[in-house]
Amino acid sequence: PTQPEPSDPPVDVTTGTTTQNGQTTTETTARPSVTVEDGAASASVSDAMGQEIVQQAQANDSTSVVIAPEITGDVTSAQVSLPAATVGSIGSETNASLTVATPVASVTIPNGGLSDLASEGGTVTVSAEVRGNTVTLEVTSGGQTVESVTGGITLTVPAEDTTPGTVAVLVCEDGTTQVIRKSVAGENAVTIPLTGSATVEIVDNSKSFDDVTDNSWYAGAVAFVSGHELFSGTSDTSFAPDTSMTRGMLAQVLHNLESNP
Repeated sequence: PTQPEPSDPPVDVTTGTTTQNGQTTTETTARPSVTVEDGAASASVSDAMGQEIVQQAQANDSTSVVIAPEITGDVTSAQVSLPAATVGSIGSETNASLTVATPVASVTIPNGGLSDLASEGGTVTVSAEVRGNTVTLEVTSGGQTVESVTGGITLTVPAEDTTPGTVAVLVCEDGTTQVIRKSVAGENAVTIPLTGSATVEIVDNSKSFDDVTDNSWYAGAVAFVSGHELFSGTSDTSFAPDTSMTRGMLAQVLHNLESNP
């Protein structure tokens, strides 16, 4: 009898919908195989998997594409590679954002930035490494580090014991630091808007004021706005929580929120 032609192994790509707060989103999820060695995980999306991702995202009008390799055990770094052609097709042939989700960190790139990211050809890689409270994110395209992605990216880092004053701090090449004022700490993670590859630290930047007690109803709010450097108080030791806010104060807070352009 004639032997059947060998076929490519099946690819693990699925599409499903979720409803939250009355809004339904459609997500195409791919789970490439993983290798782990000495705490470093790596995964690669094949051309066949990339084609299936685009086909399912198109057919289901997916709002997001998630690359979520199943990584078990303790890892301190993770790298996921995708064909640039796949990234470009998601950007040009679908309306979906692209998220690379690992236990080390998750990175979301909006649809509008994908075509530019893929323009160098070759391979797009997303790598994250954690050391203590420091996370280094590197996005490369065609072997070159990407410092700026059109539309920016969102980095989500697991974090425990966060407080209202927990923030992400950008570590610059010269060693100086800058509070990322639009970073937000949830119960188990910190969400950080970035322009591209970066090194960040997760710190509790809460300030102490003599006129704000720990049990006051606004203590958490004061910790948030002072930790994010939106409000500086009226002195190093006074916040003046009962003082009315002027238009000048509001203008300063908005200017601070935009990192004082």
